[in-house]
Amino acid sequence: MPPALFSYTGTIYKTDKSTLAKSLKSQIEIGRPTSIDVEIIDGFYYLYLIGSSMPQNFDKIAESILIKLCSTNAAEIHLVFDQYLLPSIKDCEHQNRQEYDIPYNISGPQQTRPTDFLKNLKNYRFKEAKNGFNLYQVTGKMTIWHK
Repeated sequence: MPPALFSYTGTIYKTDKSTLAKSLKSQIEIGRPTSIDVEIIDGFYYLYLIGSSMPQNFDKIAESILIKLCSTNAAEIHLVFDQYLLPSIKDCEHQNRQEYDIPYNISGPQQTRPTDFLKNLKNYRFKEAKNGFNLYQVTGKMTIWHK
């Protein structure tokens, strides 16, 4: 096990992203940009934010995401839904969050979303189906590009 990632007992070293951000910010002078060229939106964080106020069916959810994307002044927008392929260093964190793996299918735009949408965001198959549906709504293709 790499000593930079794990203690001598085998437990993983963890730090909040905000702790890292504060450390980096303290080392640089931050200025306000005069214009925004690129906006990067964390897709799953956005879904958590809108949570219970989210529309009931999947086409309306896709529409609300599109409205959010169109409300920016940036010339370029990246809506990012990350995915960790197995095995991953994030596996133990997913177990701690009690994430699960249950097949999920979105059969069409009028399908009603799960009642407990936020709970379903812990199912990586649900997230995969949701991303595929959003991609299909925009491009007409059900493919996800992996680098």
